[in-house]
Amino acid sequence: MTDHELEKINSISEEIMKLTHDELLMNMRFLDSALFNLKVTGVSNNGVHVFTGNELLFSNVKLISDYKTHINKCKRLYLHTLLHCVFSHLWISSSRNMNLWHIACDICVEYTLDHLEKKSVKRILSYIRKKTYQILEKE
Repeated sequence: MTDHELEKINSISEEIMKLTHDELLMNMRFLDSALFNLKVTGVSNNGVHVFTGNELLFSNVKLISDYKTHINKCKRLYLHTLLHCVFSHLWISSSRNMNLWHIACDICVEYTLDHLEKKSVKRILSYIRKKTYQILEKE
């Protein structure tokens, strides 16, 4: 890939993240403080999105692909990361089983996203997801 192509991909992905941020801000004003505090400044070089605890690093190619496939994927990624911060998932895990902790945190965040009833992050719930939520709500 040439420098010009890479620069163009970087520019497109940065614009996607800016549009994503702005749409979330418009639709969820109650998260304005959190949205302005989440740093989305980096590019992940390993092809996946990563949150370091300080900033969201996104894979340019994956982000553009996600945006083309389903625009709400990008918003959910952004909001998923933001909710982990709001719920302090990254900072209160010291004495826990880390695998179970990460799974529980992801379920908590996804449950919250799926129950926001906001068109900007809405998606069709799978059977497994629905059943999991029913079990958790019952318990």
